[in-house]
Amino acid sequence: MPSNRYADIQQEPFPHLVVEGALSSSDYEQLLSGWNTAIVVKGIARYAKENRTPAQEFPWKHTLAAQLMDAFHISGEPTIGRYMLRRTGYTLPPHIDPPNFILTILHYLPTEHQRDDIGTVLYHTQTPVYHSSDGAEYFTEACEPVKAVLFKPNTVLAFLNTPYSAHGIERFPEDRLAYQWHVVNA
Repeated sequence: MPSNRYADIQQEPFPHLVVEGALSSSDYEQLLSGWNTAIVVKGIARYAKENRTPAQEFPWKHTLAAQLMDAFHISGEPTIGRYMLRRTGYTLPPHIDPPNFILTILHYLPTEHQRDDIGTVLYHTQTPVYHSSDGAEYFTEACEPVKAVLFKPNTVLAFLNTPYSAHGIERFPEDRLAYQWHVVNA
């Protein structure tokens, strides 16, 4: 994975990076095949054995995490990920991720003939949202959509989790599968 692909961090509406062709073909196939061994509960898929380390889960994860952390000038540890199957009609209002996440990484896993306009929407907000709990925090004021990341195979969206990192999607017009993981404080 050439490091120059990680140099173009976009600052608006908040620090983020989109990398197409993020994994080698064999690593991407490994990520896709992991979906077949996952257990799905309420649209979130987890492995039967949750006691694995991120390196045992996918050997490429530490390399990609190191490249992303270097690009964003942060340090931390990658987490075990989860497959997220969002069903048709699911809505995800603008929100920020839980406070223990420094960096959020989404791998898009579309099917062969799936629409590419169902990626994550990045929003601009005038007012930051601060956490009142350990979970995600949703924006109560209006957020302005700024950018929609295309839902393309082997594409990664990575972004810093800041009080301004509003992201979501208004409504999924069809099922969407992604693999999400994070970088947390070491």
